[in-house]
Amino acid sequence: LVQKLYIQRELDPRREDLSPIFNKNLSKAKKTLIAVSEYDYLRVQGEAYGKLIHKAGVETKIIRYEGVNHAFLDNLGIYPQAEDTINEIVKEFLDAIGNKF
Repeated sequence: LVQKLYIQRELDPRREDLSPIFNKNLSKAKKTLIAVSEYDYLRVQGEAYGKLIHKAGVETKIIRYEGVNHAFLDNLGIYPQAEDTINEIVKEFLDAIGNKF
């Protein structure tokens, strides 16, 4: 599925620039926010990556939004989880540039 929809070329999907979970030095990852949804078919992979980089010493925040599926951000203004995700992203961004939310 990833090969067909995302890569769309004859590339190895295990390349670390295509799938960072295959990076041989995960400790070089930057502070990371991972937001996944309960019914997302990529949730397991997202959470696994978050756990790996956290174990490698990277500051990591993983949020699982219950009751929603993949692409729930499209429902901003409808799902409170979408609004919370945007707020989390903004807080992390402002923190990264030295501002407080």
